[in-house]
Amino acid sequence: MKRPASSAHLGDPSGSRGLLLGAAHLLAAGLVAHALPRLSAHASSAVFIFYQPVFVALAMLWLWVGVIAFCERHAVKYAACFPSEHHRQLLSAADLQLVASHLTLLFTASLGLFAWACSAQRWQLAAWMPPLLYLAYALLLLLPADVLFREQRMFYATVLRRVMLPFQVRGEGWKGWGWCWKVVGCVLGGMPS
Repeated sequence: MKRPASSAHLGDPSGSRGLLLGAAHLLAAGLVAHALPRLSAHASSAVFIFYQPVFVALAMLWLWVGVIAFCERHAVKYAACFPSEHHRQLLSAADLQLVASHLTLLFTASLGLFAWACSAQRWQLAAWMPPLLYLAYALLLLLPADVLFREQRMFYATVLRRVMLPFQVRGEGWKGWGWCWKVVGCVLGGMPS
């Protein structure tokens, strides 16, 4: 899929920016790996309570990246699974992977700082990590400026809302869910009917 001309590209993931992003991921993952085993039972349950909802949303985003990459690799017309008004909002797998990578880095860094603060018994710092993560995600997702793929972020926010609140009262009844069945048919069968 082609990247829309109006969106700002975050950079080539294979260049120096990609190396910097990879190093930041390794640093954050190392912090998590160092601090998580040292947590008490209460701190471990707090990690699950505070970070599990964000993990599920990130897993959904990475699954979306995987589906798009699969469709691009096997020449499946992924855009055919969506109504025509959404075609310009669909990102390529590389662009979406870059966005997902940045959001995952933010998640891993927050989790690592939370785990380190708990293991070092710095409770006030630990108490600020989950609210700051949720605030950062909300600001990044709903940022009104036309940067970082604004239309695509709003589309993802709409999809995320539909997934989190699947049974909403709609004026058109179940007709509005046709796009969902098209996506399922596209992924399972290759092409929509």
